Amino acid sequence: MSVGVDASDTGQRLAATERELRYWSARRSSARAVPAASATDRVRFGMRVTLQGGGAAGSTFRLVGEDEADAARGLLSWVSPLAQALIGRKVGDTVPFQGAEAEIVSIEP
Repeated sequence: MSVGVDASDTGQRLAATERELRYWSARRSSARAVPAASATDRVRFGMRVTLQGGGAAGSTFRLVGEDEADAARGLLSWVSPLAQALIGRKVGDTVPFQGAEAEIVSIEP
């Protein structure tokens, strides 16, 4: 008894592999090197930031890539308006948040 290979199944797997390759090639070509954050004095990509005020009772966010963003889990896309307002700021600075101003109270790696 021989086990045959279904040509349509092989074609589908090949098409899926080609899609994956195109996806990862596009991701690699759009990647940007970011200097390692050696200090936590300023907000950078990958940092965890806690805000106080502006309707925020200690709201904490981590700045992540677009494909990792999940606001319910506190993962904020680095291209979002709030993240853009946070990047480069330090503890004590304020940013617009939920219609008011919120103060950055901590920055962690």
